[in-house]
Amino acid sequence: MVFNWDDEAETKAGYTAAIEAVLGLAAQKMPVTEKAVEEWLDVSLSGIDEHKHIRRHAMAVAMRMIRGPMHPPN
Repeated sequence: MVFNWDDEAETKAGYTAAIEAVLGLAAQKMPVTEKAVEEWLDVSLSGIDEHKHIRRHAMAVAMRMIRGPMHPPN
């Protein structure tokens, strides 16, 4: 995946979306899995401009949160 990390608004929105998804799932005592985060993001980001770009940023952050910083991204 290619990210435009120079786009500060997309990057910030991605971090925010990832944190909301992971914390939201945990608060509801639901499993925090990549699939659950993807489903959460599909609902929470629907209709937003640059949805796909923000979702990619969010999933990159969420995967690191779920897998931990020492695990490879793929």
